[in-house]
Amino acid sequence: MGRYPLQQRHLDALTFMELDGGLVIYDYVWPYWDGQSRIFDVSVLDDVRLLPNLERLNVTSMLAGTDLKPLRTARKLERVTLGRIGTWQNLDALLGLPRLTHLSLFKSNLRSRFRNPVLQALRDKGVNVTILR
Repeated sequence: MGRYPLQQRHLDALTFMELDGGLVIYDYVWPYWDGQSRIFDVSVLDDVRLLPNLERLNVTSMLAGTDLKPLRTARKLERVTLGRIGTWQNLDALLGLPRLTHLSLFKSNLRSRFRNPVLQALRDKGVNVTILR
């Protein structure tokens, strides 16, 4: 990335971000990547604040941290899909997203098997919440 530094105009244009180790882009960046090393992993979501027009976030893999608090800055976020990475922390951060319409996550990602008050509050706000098994 040092040869092709990102400028703010590039970040402003980004509306969809997908963290998934199976994507072809990694072959272009490093053709010898084995798909297992953690060189492309994102440690935290803090820099989401640099993506003012982010509308969709799909996290399948490659995210080391599970704290969703940094998503509070993603005011245009409409759709979030959270994969089986671990137990998501600060799920209530999603309550402050004014444009959120869809949330999908796995049952195994929830701290409790019982009714989750945050998910219910999201549903009450009109968010389509899908729990995947």
